[in-house]
Parts: sequence; C-alpha cells; structure tokens
Amino acid sequence: TLDAQYCSQLRLLCRESMISSLLRSAAELEQFARESELLTANLVQLLRPTFESYGLEEPALPAPMPLAAYPLDYRVPEVSCPPWGQRVMEAMNRVAAMSSEGGGGG
Repeated sequence: TLDAQYCSQLRLLCRESMISSLLRSAAELEQFARESELLTANLVQLLRPTFESYGLEEPALPAPMPLAAYPLDYRVPEVSCPPWGQRVMEAMNRVAAMSSEGGGGG
C-alpha cells in the first residue's frame, strides 16, 4: 500500500535525483563556458595584429553581467502554477486512498 512514509521517501528520492541531475548539467555548462572563453580569448589574440596592421580600432568586448543580474529566487510550484500543485496533491491522496482500500500487503 502507499502510505505517507512511502510518499515521503518517493519525494526524497525524486529530489535527490533532481539535484544530482542539476549538478551534472551545471558542470557541463561550466565546462562549455570555460572552453568558449578560451576560444574567444584565442580569437581576440589572433585578430589583434590584423586590426593593428589595418589601423583599425578593436571592437569593444561586451561587459560581463554580474551574477545578481540573474535572480535565483525559487518559487514553489503551488505558488507559480496554483492548479498544478493542488492537482498533484489530490492525485497522490487518491492513489494513497485506493491502495489502502485495496488491502494488499505490498
């Protein structure tokens, strides 16, 4: 049967899986960013003599954005998508009720 403890364990398992997936994705993005920065720096070094030989001024590189420009405020799904959170809870309660009514010893 599905009881509250099982649902709690299921939530924890899903949370751990989501966190490890996010960390893995973040590591891949960080590696991509490092490689892109290195390639850009190499390109700038290669183009610098060309600009000098033609007497041109190098274009300015864009200013880096501060981390604060990307808000990391988390909103729970129940707040950002009100019907979704309620529907999920109702469905989980129905499943728990049906499994306890079935009387099967899991």
